[in-house]
Amino acid sequence: MLHLHRLTIGYRIRIVAHSLTATLPPASLTALIGRNGSGKSTLLRTVCGLQRPLAGKVSITDAEGKECQTGPKTVAVVLPPSRYQAPALTVEDTVALGRLPYTNLTGRLSPADHHAIDHAIGLCRIAPLRHRILHTLSDGERQRVMLARALAQDTPVIILDEPSAFLDYSARMQVMMLLRHLCDTARKTILFSTHDLETALPAVDRVWAMETTTDNHGQTVSTLKEDTPRNLIADGTIRRIFPEFNHQDLTAFHIPNNHHS
Repeated sequence: MLHLHRLTIGYRIRIVAHSLTATLPPASLTALIGRNGSGKSTLLRTVCGLQRPLAGKVSITDAEGKECQTGPKTVAVVLPPSRYQAPALTVEDTVALGRLPYTNLTGRLSPADHHAIDHAIGLCRIAPLRHRILHTLSDGERQRVMLARALAQDTPVIILDEPSAFLDYSARMQVMMLLRHLCDTARKTILFSTHDLETALPAVDRVWAMETTTDNHGQTVSTLKEDTPRNLIADGTIRRIFPEFNHQDLTAFHIPNNHHS
């Protein structure tokens, strides 16, 4: 389980959001939503340990409630497909990079490493692409490869920054179905940022909604509200953040009852 404890994020010259409190339940799928500039990427970088918090902390606890150190054996990170430039790597080579936290100084893969790679490739259904060069794949195929690399890393938590960016509707749906499958079968805890409410809301258990406000000093800061998609629709939070979204269609969405309350 991942927790935000009164977390303040931002930079030395600017606070982006303060006193954020939220939880990622085990084996849950959570969407992080908000307007551009609301601090989604800053929050993800802080959660991953790539950026230090200004105050508060992020903690990860195991099944016994013992706190784990945030690092490459607890959190895997997946960036948008357009950010990966590895012209000489095959799909299998790319997935194998997920095993780097477990290899010795020589980088030699053990039988256990090969098993983890094969398992990740199978779960993401990319076996036919195994020997393809990464840059020859479509964005949708490449995103599945990066998810397989994260799975090979064998962390309890996976963080994704805009996993459906630049993908067509079919590829977006495939990625969302895969994330849902990984939570349900591999028991991964997944947090991803997105602007794609149409495909995300029906699939997720929880939503972290970042909403910009103006503080007493006239500075723009963001707050974070955590709840089920259904409740954030009902209380008007999503309408306030995305007033241009066609809320008439929301009543037709199949939004699952939250089983991680």
